[in-house]
Amino acid sequence: MTIISYNAATTLSMPNRLFFDWDNTLIHSCDGIFIALEQTFVAMKMTPLTRTAFSARPPRSIRESFPEIFGHDKWMEAYEYYTQYSEDCHLEHLDKADGVESLIAVLATLPIFRAVVSNKTGGTLRKELAHLKWTPYFDKIVGSGDAARDKPATDLVQYAVGDATFKGNHDDWFVGDSPVDVACALATGCRPILVGNLHPSFEGQSFAEDILHFKNCHALADCLEALSATMPWSKPVATHNAA
Repeated sequence: MTIISYNAATTLSMPNRLFFDWDNTLIHSCDGIFIALEQTFVAMKMTPLTRTAFSARPPRSIRESFPEIFGHDKWMEAYEYYTQYSEDCHLEHLDKADGVESLIAVLATLPIFRAVVSNKTGGTLRKELAHLKWTPYFDKIVGSGDAARDKPATDLVQYAVGDATFKGNHDDWFVGDSPVDVACALATGCRPILVGNLHPSFEGQSFAEDILHFKNCHALADCLEALSATMPWSKPVATHNAA
């Protein structure tokens, strides 16, 4: 795998569908997650993770990571603590990714399918989009618990499109920041697209194909706007008077 930086000379076609990761792709909420997780460790009488260790962890869902951290017999107790602490602070620690408002403005003009597909718990995810007033810009918003399995499994993407047998192609883009997102894209047949600062867990990872990387959401917005300008929907329809 080679991560290739996008530039204006990169040859691309307009995607048919856009799937977006959430945390560290469209928004940054690491501070809120870290605070809630730190309080959960304390409540469970365990030593909290350092910020460095926390940042290096792959972005797995709670229902996959908590049994390993807290044990299969205690993870639901830890989850209850985490939910309580997260509810107290998560909306206070939502920072928009660089250029995301430009991207949202472009998405609003595109007559294609758009979805958020996240390993954040579905209810929390939808509250955060509603808080930012972004819900209308996406056709589906799906998170952990909405389907049988979370990313990198295919279930959440298939749930988003409403087809349990969905298999995408390179005209279906999955935009994220981590190896989990890349693996999910490849598993569903979508084209993996990276944006912003890449997750530390990429170190030592390898994948079957090269991956395009946009430096921020501004660059992705500019690309989509340029591609949209080549599509029939962007051209004025000529009118002819009857003879």
